[in-house]
Amino acid sequence: MTEETLPPAIKVVLSDEVMRLKAQDLGEKSRNEDDVANAVAAFHRYLGPIG
Repeated sequence: MTEETLPPAIKVVLSDEVMRLKAQDLGEKSRNEDDVANAVAAFHRYLGPIG
């Protein structure tokens, strides 16, 4: 990303309806996740339980 390519990219993100809907969907999915539980599960999956 450069100072020449950033403004057009921002314009696309702000004006593209499909992009807006995808961002909205991603935000909803992110809000519905339990990040701490996912991190603990990943820790145990890759490193095993401790104790």
